[in-house]
Amino acid sequence: MVEAEGKISSALCSSSSPVRRFRAQKPRRPENGRRRAARRPGGRVDIGAYDHFELELLALPDAVARIPDGATVALGRPPALGLVRELIRQGRRDLDLVGVPTGDIAIELLIAAGCARSLHSSGVDLGEHGQAPAFGRAVESGALRVTDSTCPALLMALQAGASGIPWTPVPGLLGSDLMTRRPDLRVLEGMAIVPALRPQFALVQARRADPQGDAVIARGEQVIPAAYIDVLTVAPSEDAGAATERYLESISVHTR
Repeated sequence: MVEAEGKISSALCSSSSPVRRFRAQKPRRPENGRRRAARRPGGRVDIGAYDHFELELLALPDAVARIPDGATVALGRPPALGLVRELIRQGRRDLDLVGVPTGDIAIELLIAAGCARSLHSSGVDLGEHGQAPAFGRAVESGALRVTDSTCPALLMALQAGASGIPWTPVPGLLGSDLMTRRPDLRVLEGMAIVPALRPQFALVQARRADPQGDAVIARGEQVIPAAYIDVLTVAPSEDAGAATERYLESISVHTR
């Protein structure tokens, strides 16, 4: 798990937060077949078996300007709403969205604004606020093409994309409607296999970031699954942006 401490140089709201844009590197093979968190040279940290990223500090409009119409965009949870609102402001269209592992308010806003062409996810909801009405209307009218999935299948497809393999076996899919509704799923030696998923862009929300390129996704043992999901969102993607809640002069990173 990763925690961070540092002197706050500024507290930035989502509408003006700096954005980290980074290119995913080839995953590093874990030692002894186990994932681990380890300090990297220059203060960067591995989470799981992934190398650190090359980061660049950009303003929100400049970061989003690099995402063209028709791009495949994966969105983590909690959502990077500053980046999502900027996508809407710049009038992006025909985006192929990936909700990891489910969609939330970010997906709903992009659909309602007419930015989305398709969605690959295991569901969309607004949590305690109920169902997502724009998503429901778009599906019923046929305006949104949906690739249905399950949480494990979607996460393992991203893991396959990060690992550089074309497909991966997923338990629990045989006998389900997905096997008949999705022609890209196959059966091999009695096991369902799903194709690897490699989004062009990934958008995540960071808790803290510093000028050295360190970014902290989550804090506290209770959010380890959420942090790992965001890592899987970023790892197979060609480029990614992380909007930060707080911009620090430095981050002291601890692993445990």
